[in-house]
Amino acid sequence: MSATNSSGAPGMETVVAVALAALAAVFLGALIVLLVICRRQRCYY
Repeated sequence: MSATNSSGAPGMETVVAVALAALAAVFLGALIVLLVICRRQRCYY
């Protein structure tokens, strides 16, 4: 995935990689929180 014709700064690929990593971390965090909440509610009932 080497974008040779990248119109921007040389560190654009790293910025995109960091942004994707941050989005993935937030998504996984939300899924874990939802799973924990569901498990806690199931335990309550």
